[in-house]
Amino acid sequence: MFFQNLLIIRFALLLFATVLVAETSLCQAPFNRTGQVFLGLQNSNEVVEMVVNPSSNVPQFSATYPLPNIVLDAIGYRKADNLLYGINPSDNHLFTVGVDGISQDMGAPPLNNSLRYLAGDVSPDGKELVSIGSNGTQNDVHLAKTNLENGSFSTVFIPLIGISFMADVAFDPYTGLLYGYDKANRNVVKVNTATGALTVLQQLGTEYDISGLYFDAFGELHGYGRAVFGIVDGFFDIDKDTGVETLRATGPASVLTDAASCPFSVEIKAGFEPNQTLPCTEVLMNYTIANGSGEPRQGVNFVHDLPPGFISQMFTPIHLEYPWTRQAHREPCSWKT
Repeated sequence: MFFQNLLIIRFALLLFATVLVAETSLCQAPFNRTGQVFLGLQNSNEVVEMVVNPSSNVPQFSATYPLPNIVLDAIGYRKADNLLYGINPSDNHLFTVGVDGISQDMGAPPLNNSLRYLAGDVSPDGKELVSIGSNGTQNDVHLAKTNLENGSFSTVFIPLIGISFMADVAFDPYTGLLYGYDKANRNVVKVNTATGALTVLQQLGTEYDISGLYFDAFGELHGYGRAVFGIVDGFFDIDKDTGVETLRATGPASVLTDAASCPFSVEIKAGFEPNQTLPCTEVLMNYTIANGSGEPRQGVNFVHDLPPGFISQMFTPIHLEYPWTRQAHREPCSWKT
């Protein structure tokens, strides 16, 4: 477990790493990999980026990508071309979206048009869009694996075992395990993509509901949905082993269709022990570095400005071995104040 009360420091700090982009054959501009979280909004028919304001602890929507005349579900981020992929539930066509807001109809994969594919994610290797087909009575029927590496988008179906209705699913970028939120039973579940079996975790609190799941670069699972019985939006941390949710932030209510993220970035968390201290005492600063890019990163630096009045008299760093790859590392540093 990482230290509590961690402050997420993204690369708005001075992290001089090469921006991770890939060329795409479509007339769409690819996203940069910055750890974005994407939410599909039903009422406004658009995809937005969500961040939690660190000062107010309120979720906020920043960049907006309008989707004229379509709605996208089963959204996932594909690192092979750095585009968003999703399915339009009105006709089950596959669409891609770029950072320029251009959406492109890729055609109809061989899905079952009597079903709706509302939950989905792109596999960490970028080879497949995995979606859940559900019927009109909100019962899941099968898991669909759509090949994104060929133009025919060939699809393999795996029947799901048990009764469920997935609101969303998300891949752990490190283990490749698929997690879902079963709206019918209000459980977070693990989905076996080979057999269709579900491993049921703890039920969600009665005042909460989840519409979207995603992972961050640290391999931590999060959910976005409703809190206080639907009065406000809720942003949750979810334990991958138990399914226990922790409400982290609340915001104005919205109608969410799906969530996706780009966990293939480089990110840092920083924590301080103790949170309050006296002069001439030691403060332990813990930096946790995650490299979700799947590639060695060299020449990465950062600058962390200390609070006013904080004077360093001794600095004892514990250095990492480089190059570092996909693992999340913890680097403690001791300071004398």
